[in-house]
Amino acid sequence: MLVVMRAARGFPVRSAYIPLLAPSSSSSTRLFRSFDYGDKPKLLQFTHSKPAQINPAQLDDAYRIMTPFISAERLATFRKILENRCFNIKLLYESPANPSNVYACLRTLDSFGLQSVDITDGIYKEPLGKAGDNTGLMRKKRNKLSAVGSDKWLSVKQWDTTKTPLNEIIGTFKEEGYKIYTTSLEGGTDVREFPFQPVSSSSSSTPTTRQKMVICFGNEETGVTPELKSLSDGLFYLPMFGFAESYNLSVATSLTCAYLLERGIIKPSGEEAEKERRRVLGEWMIRSFPKRGMAEMILEREGIDLGIIEPE
Repeated sequence: MLVVMRAARGFPVRSAYIPLLAPSSSSSTRLFRSFDYGDKPKLLQFTHSKPAQINPAQLDDAYRIMTPFISAERLATFRKILENRCFNIKLLYESPANPSNVYACLRTLDSFGLQSVDITDGIYKEPLGKAGDNTGLMRKKRNKLSAVGSDKWLSVKQWDTTKTPLNEIIGTFKEEGYKIYTTSLEGGTDVREFPFQPVSSSSSSTPTTRQKMVICFGNEETGVTPELKSLSDGLFYLPMFGFAESYNLSVATSLTCAYLLERGIIKPSGEEAEKERRRVLGEWMIRSFPKRGMAEMILEREGIDLGIIEPE
């Protein structure tokens, strides 16, 4: 199996035989202009960036209204996939520099059965190109091909830290019971030894409650920020045994998920996630209509309350 890696500083790794190499200026890095992080963040362009939210009290009515428009086979597929979805683990990408990396990660996360992805800022650098050429358009098309529509089925939340500071974002996660685990070479523990542990039930008659966690990855070039590390409950890194300095962001995501799967940490959520399953099923049904906005129009005509999640 061939694994292609790019020398960058985005994901923390440690060589078993040699010290870390100094960052090099690769051709892929030179394709992008420098970026002033004081500028207004730009949101990554996803297939469905503003999912409609159905009033939970009206979900059954909404299902009834939408069911005639969706094939029984597709609905059966939705329910089967939802049975295997893991809702207690989120992935967070902090200020990603290259959107194509994030799109590739989305495909990986969907394949592993994860549902929730958070992105702070969604900052990316504009591709270089002469005025009037279609370099940027072609790159955007390639980016979306990397995701192969996976963003359509994931719950992607984008945060603008100029409006919601990072400490408030992490604070929100912690209030919801999530532990924050971040990739970091400095002060990090080998992922094979990192204590990803479930929360055990205090009573043998009560089902075990699995730990809710957010796995955080940093910017491909600069890594995670000191602030994110200081807000984290634990730091870990992926070991490496060759000359390459780091894994590509998508590869790092895949390896981390594979390890969590092997440890039995990524697994289908139980009855505690039924409310979330119902919410996601409603979103998927809306997104299955042939024209954007068609489902919303029908639901609103039938008196279903809808809300749109605007990017923070």
